[in-house]
Amino acid sequence: MQPISWYYPLLGMLLFAAEEIYFRIADKCNIIDRPNERSSHTRITLRGGGIIFWVGVLLSFLFHPSQWSDYGCFFAGLTLISAISFWDDVRGVRQLPRLVVHLAAMLLLFAQWHLFGGEPWWYIVIALFF
Repeated sequence: MQPISWYYPLLGMLLFAAEEIYFRIADKCNIIDRPNERSSHTRITLRGGGIIFWVGVLLSFLFHPSQWSDYGCFFAGLTLISAISFWDDVRGVRQLPRLVVHLAAMLLLFAQWHLFGGEPWWYIVIALFF
């Protein structure tokens, strides 16, 4: 049996278990969104579940450590976005710090793609905002 044949089912089960654990923590710590007149939902909704995507990428890197060197900047940017988004779900974050973190994550992704040095600086500025 090839290692890849068990990898995806195992990763899926681990992520499902992590999501169930997170749901219990979120419920206990009151990380919820109560609907109001502006809400698109009508029932209480747990917040912050997107952090599991970060956990999934982390688990993937742990199963394949050789990928760290190829996708380190991507993971750093993903970590920034995951952290600021989770913090926003838990406590709320003002727009400017959120924007700065998202722009920093984009710059890390551009570094991952080796866009610095070969293109004019204004290409990067246009890519950041459009």
